[in-house]
Amino acid sequence: MKASKMLIATMKEAPQEAKIASHILLLRGGFIKNLVSGVYNYLPMGLRVLNKIEKVIREEMDNAGGQEILSSAMQPKELWVESGRWFKYGPELFRFKDRHENEFCLGPTHEEVFTSVARDLIRSSKQLPMNIYQIQTKYRDEARPRFGLMRGREFIMKDAYSFDKDEEGLEESYKTMYETYNKIFSRLGLKFRPVLADTGAIGGNGSHQFMAFSKAGESDIVYCEACGYAADVERANAVPEKMEDEELLGIEEVETPNKRTIDEVAEYLNVSPKKLIKSVVYKDTEKFPGFAEVVRLYKEGQTWDYSDKTTPVSITENGEKQSCLYEWENMWDENVAGAWQTDPDWVDNVESRLADWNTAMNKDLEAATEQLKESLKEYYGFTDADFK
Repeated sequence: MKASKMLIATMKEAPQEAKIASHILLLRGGFIKNLVSGVYNYLPMGLRVLNKIEKVIREEMDNAGGQEILSSAMQPKELWVESGRWFKYGPELFRFKDRHENEFCLGPTHEEVFTSVARDLIRSSKQLPMNIYQIQTKYRDEARPRFGLMRGREFIMKDAYSFDKDEEGLEESYKTMYETYNKIFSRLGLKFRPVLADTGAIGGNGSHQFMAFSKAGESDIVYCEACGYAADVERANAVPEKMEDEELLGIEEVETPNKRTIDEVAEYLNVSPKKLIKSVVYKDTEKFPGFAEVVRLYKEGQTWDYSDKTTPVSITENGEKQSCLYEWENMWDENVAGAWQTDPDWVDNVESRLADWNTAMNKDLEAATEQLKESLKEYYGFTDADFK
């Protein structure tokens, strides 16, 4: 094709929102074009690069015994309710209803879908182990999309899911994928390091992240060139350092004017930061009630008003100044409803969560109540005694 006919939209200067080198160069070189915040169109040159990356990934995954499928980005709510993640996933999950009021989400990940496929189509243990993968568009409603393709609301992911007979088979499949990812990153010419990481919302007993080094990265890792240990700082195991024995001195009050951090105090006193401890006193000024208090108020026809977070209010006949707990009056026993109310972190999402549980309740009250209890126990430390 002649250059005069090609769709190449280069730019002399990148938009102001482009802050890192990769974002700036992709825009200025005409590889991508922004559609809305966090969403990009791949132009011809960008698509050629993307296709080459996908080709490398497919070759290595196929060599490792993977089978490629393509599942729908639109996922029914029922699968996510079954796994328990519909109620646990935060506002990053794109949720919507069709014209028949059926609820769906745009998949940020596909564990539910792939497990459903395996459950329905794998007929015998003789078919195991099996590794199924896809290269698919994912969606996450990022609060602050940034860094171009690195932190967008729509992105392309290769995700693979293995199914095995036992733990031994799982370990073998994990090892195979670990080696495969090393090959993929090496072929792509990236400077990277696999590190131990937290499993996050996906869950599981262990996880590695393959981290490409970048000055624009948002994660910090620690690693040792000598022994090869590497981990995300949130996952890394700390080893206490043995301190030398010193004479125990008496307590002495020392002024540290305008020194607010450990480093500032250490420098001021000319001591090692390892010998200092920072004490913090936290005072709860919001006066949130405990579990027993919420139940007591509920039984008396009152509840906690989250509009001002200080005063319990009466539930009136016409619903004036009713709180979210009022909405649950005919849905849950007071103990379950009260337990849910004790965590203020859920306040921001209470409207959507009420709708979620209302839908579940209409289908199966007993099952929905048990699901709620299990979520409270798993994530908020409740015990069976809290629901009696």
